Amino acid sequence: MNRAPTQVYPEDAPENSYGFRRCCRVVREAVPVEEVARRYTELKPYGGRARFKGRCPLPGHEDREPSFYIYPEGRY
Repeated sequence: MNRAPTQVYPEDAPENSYGFRRCCRVVREAVPVEEVARRYTELKPYGGRARFKGRCPLPGHEDREPSFYIYPEGRY
């Protein structure tokens, strides 16, 4: 028996998520990603396009060599 999926969001939900995106932008501007990453992994300065490198901070992912990079724009 095939059933139609249950609708998760009401039909009158806002079409954009401006408030959520604005909140995320404010948090990104207030707390640099490298400050958060330093809580979980040792970061070292790195040349080229990336500013820092370190081992992956995710649990269960044991790196021998750095594979986590933070770029100037706050990307990782």
